[in-house]
Parts: sequence; structure tokens; C-alpha cells
Amino acid sequence: MSKVKKTAFNLFKGITILLLVFLSACQSAPAPAIRETGEFYINDRSHILLNATAWTILAYGRDLYIDSHDQASIDQSISGSQVVVATYVGEVGSIDTTEIFNSWGIGDNDMGILIVLFFSLVDEEYVYNDMVFEIGLRMEGYLSAFDADAIITQYFDDPSISEYDYDQRVVSLYFGVLEHLYLNVYDYTTFDFQNFIDEYNSIKYDYLGPLPSSYEKESLPTWAWILIIIGVVGLGIIPGGYLIPFIFFGGRGGRGGGGRSGGYWFRR
Repeated sequence: MSKVKKTAFNLFKGITILLLVFLSACQSAPAPAIRETGEFYINDRSHILLNATAWTILAYGRDLYIDSHDQASIDQSISGSQVVVATYVGEVGSIDTTEIFNSWGIGDNDMGILIVLFFSLVDEEYVYNDMVFEIGLRMEGYLSAFDADAIITQYFDDPSISEYDYDQRVVSLYFGVLEHLYLNVYDYTTFDFQNFIDEYNSIKYDYLGPLPSSYEKESLPTWAWILIIIGVVGLGIIPGGYLIPFIFFGGRGGRGGGGRSGGYWFRR
């Protein structure tokens, strides 16, 4: 074996070992059942909700995160609240919402909330079934399960909203949660819930383009790319047997603050 070929072989062998170690690590820490979107605050990959609903959650979710940082009077140890909404077609228990929360890192300072709405597909129509409301470790001190349950009853289960108007119910709940956080965590004196609802209703059925993540394509998992590259190099398709370090990883996206949940959640 020539010196050049021997060097290339040793390089390939060494990198292959490293990649296999990385692959093993990936297998021991599997990706969550739902991958976060680039917008982070709204995850509606099944397109169950109106575009206006998605844009509204995104806009006001970002506003809360910024507002919870910006005022000098705010205790920075509880800044960075993030409220994320996700839809999922399936049964409660078929996904681990705590794993999803922690993987996405919702909320700075563990001040996060994840609301997952579970739907089933019946005769080509989405039908709402359940909700899981997961609360971050520090957020637990400011929003108990009892408080959250009361907010769901008042805003999501509002009898004045049609049972099948999921968009109105979700937006009402979202503003209800924000109202609680602004008034009870960040000591705002007012939160004009009705004005925000009126603003939403004024654009609810207007044409609004989908969020950028609607155009995202699911990328191959990292382990698949590793195996492809190892196979390509092993077959000698890359001249000289050298490994060209172009591994295409799907971007995680999102802007989580590293928040955690200890599994404090309830189902409604």
C-alpha cells in the first residue's frame, strides 16, 4: 500500500470511528416526536389552524418574551417567558410532552409553557380531542395546574365560542395565558384582552401567507447522512478515498431559552 493510500485509509478509519461514536450518541438521545419550527412559538405542521391564528401566536409570543426582559423593574431571574402552542394528530400519551419541552428548551430561566392540542382525523376533518398543558420548573411557582385549569375553563371552553371554532378557542386561551403572566408575574397594571381579541377577529379570515416553516421539508436524520457518507467513501465514489466533510444537518431552528420542565403537566 502506498504511503498516500495508507494515510487516506487511516484518515478514513479514524473519522469513521468518530462518526460511529457520534451515531451511538444520537441513538441514545433520540429526537423528540415533534421537531420545533423556525418560528418556535407555533408548531402546526398539520395545518389545522388558520394562518391568522399562527401569525397571532407568533407575534404575541415574541412580544411577551421581549417584554419580560425589557423593563428595568422586572426581576431578571424570572424573565424570558415563552408560551409555545403545538398541534398533534394522535392520542395523548403517544408523545412525551416533557421530552419535547426540554428538547426545545422553552423559556429562559425555566419560565416556559407548552400547550399541545391533540386532534384526530375523522372523515378528512380534524376533530379536537384533548389538551396537555406543560409548565416549566420555575413557572410552576407563578402558574399552578389549578390556575391553568381555570384559565382553560374560562377562555378555551368559553360557551360563547363555537365548539368547532378551534382557532377562536386557541387564540382566546393564548391571550388568557398571556393576561395571567403580564398581570401576575410581571406586574403590569392592565392587559386589554378584548382589544387583542378584536384585533385578531379583524384579520381572522383575511388572506395571510403561511409561516415560513410551512415550506420546510423534513430532512434526513443525522444518522442517515452519516451512513450515506460512510458508504460513499467506502465504495470509493469520492476519489482517493478522502472524506469530504460536508454533512448536511437539518437546522434545529427555534429560539428556546434552554428552559426545562420536571414533568409538571395536566390533561384537559
